[in-house]
Amino acid sequence: MNRKASPDARSWLDWFGVAVASGCAVHCLLLPLWPLIGMALLADPAVERGALIASALLATVAIGHGACARHRRVFPVIVMVAGFALYLGKDAMGETAEPFLLAVGAALVSCAHLMNLRCHRAGTTQ
Repeated sequence: MNRKASPDARSWLDWFGVAVASGCAVHCLLLPLWPLIGMALLADPAVERGALIASALLATVAIGHGACARHRRVFPVIVMVAGFALYLGKDAMGETAEPFLLAVGAALVSCAHLMNLRCHRAGTTQ
């Protein structure tokens, strides 16, 4: 049988993306506090790198599929790329601003997932 998945059946990927990106934003905002409360492992750059890679891959798959195959709207992709730009430019403003840049970038990626969900539900095509 060749059945197409409904927009709701694929929405779990975007909801998971919202959760991962939101968790990333909270992690970044709490970054200066992790060592103070005895959780220095969460301040490890490898944890940060892993979270950013997971968020970026998940967003690329979910939002990319939506833009290319489902709703054909480009705005969620633009917001996602803006979030990625902040991920990549995190070191440009210095160590003090890094958690905030990452949190804003993660918030943008999370918003892009929500926009993607909305476009799926609207079923619109450009």
